[in-house]
Amino acid sequence: MNILITAPSLNESENVSGISTIVRTIINSNRSSVKFLHFRIGNKDGEPKGFKWAVSQVALLPRMARFIRRQRINAVHLNTDFTKTSLLRDFVIFSFLKNVMHKPVLLHIHGGHMLMKPPAKGSLFKWVIDRMLKHSDKNVVLSAVEQEQLRKAYGAESEALPNAVETKELKPLSKNFTAGIKFIFLGRIVRSKGVYQIAEAFKQLNAYHDRCSFTVYGSGPELAPLLQELEAIPTLRFEYKGIARGEEKWKALEQANVFLLPSLYGEGLPIAMLEAMQAGCVPVVSDDASITTVVNNGVNGFVIKKGDQGALVETMKNILTQRSGLEQLSQAAKSTIIEHYGISQYMRNLASYYSTFVN
Repeated sequence: MNILITAPSLNESENVSGISTIVRTIINSNRSSVKFLHFRIGNKDGEPKGFKWAVSQVALLPRMARFIRRQRINAVHLNTDFTKTSLLRDFVIFSFLKNVMHKPVLLHIHGGHMLMKPPAKGSLFKWVIDRMLKHSDKNVVLSAVEQEQLRKAYGAESEALPNAVETKELKPLSKNFTAGIKFIFLGRIVRSKGVYQIAEAFKQLNAYHDRCSFTVYGSGPELAPLLQELEAIPTLRFEYKGIARGEEKWKALEQANVFLLPSLYGEGLPIAMLEAMQAGCVPVVSDDASITTVVNNGVNGFVIKKGDQGALVETMKNILTQRSGLEQLSQAAKSTIIEHYGISQYMRNLASYYSTFVN
């Protein structure tokens, strides 16, 4: 069974998206008779939308048709998110696959603000979403929360398949929470991830800067203005270390204590959060989308209401001043991922979905 699977570039130096990460993990972890063949859709980080980009978009469908014929593709795994630009692009691709190439399509939805906040009835985007959900051969979302949302908002059935990571033995087995707390952000640097809320929190916590440090890894359109804000905080021990790849990423997570992701909107189930928890980082996250299906407030991390700046500041202050329970939270975070979010079961579930619509 040959499956075309879509994603932006799988090169971590070119793209740090969660979709690229999960597709890379799927391909690297595959041990089944299903063969996954990556087809690039989406921009590299920082890629300008000029003439070259426009030509590549026009050539996308003929290139896909050639790829399907040459690789003898049986079905297509179309990764998308419910944002305006992705929906418009992916609806054209979806229609082409179904009506011209006559290929079955698994539609894999990775968050997006219109998933949890549907567009108005009668709008173009509501029509596009309805058509894709109705005519796909299988819809897949990231949790039971999103599964129920899809049913309620769009009247569509789906499979709930939480994101997964390659489980591995990481060291140290326990972290040191008695010295300075090492906060970390790792991922795509965009406003929706709450990056400016993090900067504002550090401004308000200036009296505690001698007890902590902050390291940022990643790339994205908000990188330059974010760094400008952080560098303007005179007493904050802060470093930007670019994009973390492979073992460098795991080493960074092993050395950190607390993972910050106070997302404002558009999340699915962040891969970076799962990886950080597996490395024993205590997550400080918002209650957006499927995040709370993994992080249980006070049990394996901290959950704040999205957009609540005061709650973020208070949570970070408590971490710096009340450390007695942090090691237990760290161990619980790690156990959560190892026990429930490993890639093996994920791959078995994925293969079973294809078997329902591919002869």
